[in-house]
Amino acid sequence: MADRYSVTGVHPLDPAERRVLERVETEGIELVRFLYADHGGVIRGKAASRSRLAERLGSGIGHTVAMMAMNMLDQLQEVEGLGPVGEVRLVPDPSTFVALPYAPGAAAMLADLREIDGSPWAAC
Repeated sequence: MADRYSVTGVHPLDPAERRVLERVETEGIELVRFLYADHGGVIRGKAASRSRLAERLGSGIGHTVAMMAMNMLDQLQEVEGLGPVGEVRLVPDPSTFVALPYAPGAAAMLADLREIDGSPWAAC
């Protein structure tokens, strides 16, 4: 399982990931947002371009743990273990893929925050 989330490794695509890539091509999607809810209930995320999406489906996108210590005014709060040092990965759930009707050329998926080795992050 750890190899699946390797930042440098290539993982075999599962059927759900293949469907996402097919939809991205046929629907002209250029940017896919990986979304999550932080501890304050704010929806946050990062985006992957079509050219890097196949890789990002498995490796996710790097994300600082400090984002979970942001308040609703985007001010970093002092929370032990959630400082500016440390990284998790935003790993998307392909079954949640949806084209965004209000943003032509864009889509979104819900994402889990995972440790670098692919295991679940305790604060997610």
